[in-house]
Amino acid sequence: MVKRLAGTLLLLAALLLPSACRPSSPDEKGWRSTAEQAVSDMVSEVATSRLTVQEQLRDRFVGRYAIVVLTYSEEAAGKASDSVSTVQPPPSARPSYDDLTTLLSDATDAIASARIAVAADDEPKSRKAVVDLTRLLARLRPLASSLRAAS
Repeated sequence: MVKRLAGTLLLLAALLLPSACRPSSPDEKGWRSTAEQAVSDMVSEVATSRLTVQEQLRDRFVGRYAIVVLTYSEEAAGKASDSVSTVQPPPSARPSYDDLTTLLSDATDAIASARIAVAADDEPKSRKAVVDLTRLLARLRPLASSLRAAS
């Protein structure tokens, strides 16, 4: 009985594991939609983070509110980045895949740096974070527009 159960479990694992290891492979339209949503979400998170750091520098928040906002933005940015980086791009999207995932990763990292600077009450690094987030927005917004236009 135990041998039969073990054999059944091994067979089940052998059938399920190969399909669980492959990333999903959307078609061109699905890929574009996923990329558009991820970039749009990232624009929102980067803009929210920039505004939060700017207002923290002006002493407009009570307590740890800015850190909480930045933490939530960082988590949401990570999810947006993962939504693209964990999907197999169609052949037509592969040339731009690395650029897109790098940009999304850079944005997530910039939000993390902003959170760290604000939590440490480091004004020079917070000001640098605002500059970095502004530069990322300048790259993300046109990309969001072009992805939206292509849909």
